[in-house]
Amino acid sequence: MNEIMAALIISGLFLSVFIASKAINHFFPENIELSRKTAHILGGLVALSIPCFINNILIVALMCGGSFAFLVFMGIKKRSNFPYS
Repeated sequence: MNEIMAALIISGLFLSVFIASKAINHFFPENIELSRKTAHILGGLVALSIPCFINNILIVALMCGGSFAFLVFMGIKKRSNFPYS
């Protein structure tokens, strides 16, 4: 149960890194490199913390699949005419 909670927290951290990158890009549109480098550095730090908290490969695979599904959904949403997009 502790590994599932750790997976949820790490997934939330990855989502917050994604949101922080978008916020930096919104507030500093002239400096795209800052947003990209921030996302890479913070995302790397979060990724490096995964082996410290999660030992089960199945949980890591589920996190990876969930991230992939999220990115696919966001790509489909961006290309379609969903309301509020």
